[in-house]
Amino acid sequence: MRRLSRFAILLGFTAGSAFAAEPGRPASESSAFKADMARARTSSVIRGGNFEGRVVAEDAVGKTVEIAYDINIVIQGHQTGVEKIPIDALYFSPEFMVDLRERGAHATDKFKIKHLGYGDATNLDGQVYPHCDKIMIYDVQVDEGFWADTFLRAAAEVRGRSLGIEIEQLPIQDLVIHAMVNPASGKGSLLGLVKLDLAGKYTGIAVKLGVDYLPAPTKLH
Repeated sequence: MRRLSRFAILLGFTAGSAFAAEPGRPASESSAFKADMARARTSSVIRGGNFEGRVVAEDAVGKTVEIAYDINIVIQGHQTGVEKIPIDALYFSPEFMVDLRERGAHATDKFKIKHLGYGDATNLDGQVYPHCDKIMIYDVQVDEGFWADTFLRAAAEVRGRSLGIEIEQLPIQDLVIHAMVNPASGKGSLLGLVKLDLAGKYTGIAVKLGVDYLPAPTKLH
């Protein structure tokens, strides 16, 4: 079940998995994502951030996705890291997204997914991706492998300090992930993902981060 729970945490970067890469596409191809600093998407204590995601291994069981990040937090500075996370083959099959669209929801004992319909996405570089699948992941049971914990917790600690609140050493609460996926972007974006938004709470302190896919390379440092 660890693969399933980690899938829910990572889903933002693999939400487009149902739009699998074209035959012959290199498994090591990477995609860059940049933080959107609009307050509607990202907490004010986050000053910037870049991600790089790529599929680094594939077998009959599934794929391994690697995420490298560099997030700049007020006072805390740059939070950097690399995570490799295995994802079940089920979520890389075209049938999974077709079923999600038809049923509108998918649930396991570790997380739930809801298809919210479709919408056009305009990214930071002005690129428009029409008719994207809008996906929400919620009721997530977060394990210790939460890849975004380092920088989201750091952001909560800065905010908590200004309010006189000490952040407890507990997993993120009320984690919700929103993603917009466009099959046409699959040739460039990591499996079709064009927008990702993470939101949750640490000891009642809300934190959030929104990132967009950018075709041009984004430096992590």
